[in-house]
Parts: sequence; C-alpha cells; structure tokens
Amino acid sequence: MRILFVSDLYPPIWVGGYELNCAEMAEGLRARGHHVEVLTSAYRAEQVHAPETGVYRLLQFKSNLRRPKTADMTGVGRNRITVQLHNVRIIRRIIAQVRPDVLVFWGGHELGRGLLSAAEQRCRVVYFLADNWLTLELGIDQRPWRYRASRRLYDLALRVLGIPSGAVRRDHLIFVSRALQNQYAGLGIDVRKGTVIHLGIAEEFARFQPQHILRRTPDEPPRVLYTGQLVAAKGVLTLIKALAQLRTRPGLEQTRLTLAGGVHHETFGAALRAEIHALGLDDAVEFAGRLPRAELPALFSRHDVQAFTSEWQEPFALSLLEGMASGIPVVSTLRGGSAEVIRDGANARAFAAGDPADLADKLAWVLSHPQEAAALGRTASAEIRQCCTLRSELDALEAYLQNMVAGGPPDAPAAARTEEHGAPRERAGTGAG
Repeated sequence: MRILFVSDLYPPIWVGGYELNCAEMAEGLRARGHHVEVLTSAYRAEQVHAPETGVYRLLQFKSNLRRPKTADMTGVGRNRITVQLHNVRIIRRIIAQVRPDVLVFWGGHELGRGLLSAAEQRCRVVYFLADNWLTLELGIDQRPWRYRASRRLYDLALRVLGIPSGAVRRDHLIFVSRALQNQYAGLGIDVRKGTVIHLGIAEEFARFQPQHILRRTPDEPPRVLYTGQLVAAKGVLTLIKALAQLRTRPGLEQTRLTLAGGVHHETFGAALRAEIHALGLDDAVEFAGRLPRAELPALFSRHDVQAFTSEWQEPFALSLLEGMASGIPVVSTLRGGSAEVIRDGANARAFAAGDPADLADKLAWVLSHPQEAAALGRTASAEIRQCCTLRSELDALEAYLQNMVAGGPPDAPAAARTEEHGAPRERAGTGAG
C-alpha cells in the first residue's frame, strides 16, 4: 500500500505519546513493505537536524500552541485564512506527488478544516483519533443555531477564496479507546461505524523489570513515580497533596516523589512549585524533567509505585501502559481509557480522581503490602504485554487499511472491532471496561 500520514507534529518534534505512536506506526508499516510518507507542520522544524526521508515539514499552524508571543514562531501562519490557503495548496500537491492508496489523519486541530475537505476530495481518508480534535467538525449539527449560521457564512467565504469546506465523513473513524468513542457519541456524533484500536507499546518498553518494592531495604525511603506531562489536567497537584498526607503515616514519613515530565506552561509550573513549598515538600520532590523513553524502564525499576493521576477523560495513556508493562505496582484513576485496562485489586489499585486522601490511602496500601502489590504488578505486566503491544496495534491498523483499500468493510481484526455503538469486542487480557 501507498500510505500518507498527516499529523500536526512528528518526531523529533512532539508533545506527547500520540506523536511518538504516529512515528512508530509509520516505521512499522514501512518495515512490513508498505510505502509510507508523512506530511506534517513546519512548526519548530529548524530543530530537526538529522536528514529525513519521506517526511514533509510544510504545513502551517493556526496558533503558537499557547506559547509566549516571544517564542519561536516558525511554521505559524499570519492568520487563519492564510493558513487554510497554504495548507490546502500543500496537501493537494503532496497527494498528487505521493498518490496514496489511503491517507491517515493523526491530528489536524491546528491545520484548518480546509485541509480535511481537500484530502477527502482526492483520496480515501481515515481518521486515527487519540483526542477530541475532530469533534468540532463532526458535531456541527448539534451546536447552537447561531453558531451553525455563522459557520455557514464562514464556509461560504472559504469557498469564495477557493478553500473547500465540505462535511467531514464519518465512515472511517478509528478511536484509541471505547471511552473516546463514547465521548464523540455523547456529542451527538454517529460513531456506529467507528472502530477501536488500542494504542500499543514497543517491545523494548514492554519488558518486565525488577520490582524495587521487593528489593527496597529498611533504610531506603519509599519512592513514588509520576511520568507524563506536568499539566493541571494530569492531576499533579492532587498527587502533591496526597504525598503530604502520605508522609504523615507511620513508616512512610520519608516517602519521596519523582516527577518525570516536562512543564509546558510556566504558570502551572510556578503554581506546582509553590504548592510543594507550602506543604514543606521541597526535599521530597525531584523534578527529573522530560526523559528519553529509553530511560524509562530503568526508572520504573528504581521506584516502588507509579501514580497515574489524570483527572481528564484521557483517551489512552502510553505512560500508564509502559508502567504496567514494566511490573511496577500502579495506583491509577479510572478516567477515560484507563478504565479499559485498570482492574482495581486485580492488576492495580484505583482511586477517585481529584481526591488526595483516597490517593494517599491507596499509595499507603501499596507501600505497606509489598508482596501483594508486586503480585498486582506481575499480573498487569502479563496483561499489557498480551493485549497492548505495538505489534497488536500495527496488526489491527494494517488489516483495517488493507480491507479499506481492497474495497471491503474497513474492519480491524475481530479483537479490536466495534460491533455496535460504544461496545467494541473485548480483547483478551484487558480486564474490565
């Protein structure tokens, strides 16, 4: 197959696991003999120093991703209309050059809707959705009439300028979790033809690691690990408050926390540090920064428990999968896609999102019951390595695209297929929900 991926960002320029997964899928499909090329934005493209083959960094962004105005504006258009005009011209040119059998959108929030319509006019299009960026286009009929009226005028203006503005089709939607599919459905969007393909992790990040909780000596402090972006929606402040409560428990007074992730907005970073100082935790919290993924397995093996504290409906977090696969005991919320892999008391401990007292209780249980907690970690590792690997994701995506190109129903393998609205088949080992 000839496949064209379109993504807002593409490594080495990335924000989260979604962009990394896009690159893994592109490389995986290439390794299987498919011709894969990638169209992405020029955003921060000057930071790409290694030569690239089959990657076009040509598209423009509508905004600077909430960064300060003084930040580098490479790849950001002057206004929305010029961005639309530029991106429509680019995608038409690249489609004509690549001649893809299928085009897969991985992200388009910052690229303008004209890009989507231009693509759908020229080739088969699939949307691989790991967030809600497409809800604005698909859910237009459910928005207030004033918005719909203004949108029609805007679409007319776009057409006058030569920017296509046709409706986005809903036939070929892939969701990374049932939770995300249900979020789209909750907005009145018809997702009955949608398919669920869970994200997967590469073999090197899905290996069982020595469990520190069984090796910690009595003179070592208990160690809690957080991996992921340091943003409010991830529940980091809840974790800080829970740590303060945890350190009041007998035997857990010296518990330490490692935050492995980048601070994307300095305002939140300042609030986070202020909370740490106010609670007297300056010596108990380590900011490790955003680490290369290759360092994560060793990081898991140096900590006793991973805290996954996301408070938003996170579609399907790779950081959670990586921790579970490593065997480190996990304490997690059940928001979004995490409920599809977390089984409280069977492969992890679950706590109420946003509740520091409950989080402190669950962390205390793990640290006070090392044998039982380690058993949960072993179960989680076996399950994730069975159901959520890069190979299983790649198999499902490849089968979907092949069926679509062949003209048949574009279904993923049965293990990842949606049979009816909001109810994809269970995949072995994923447990509840």
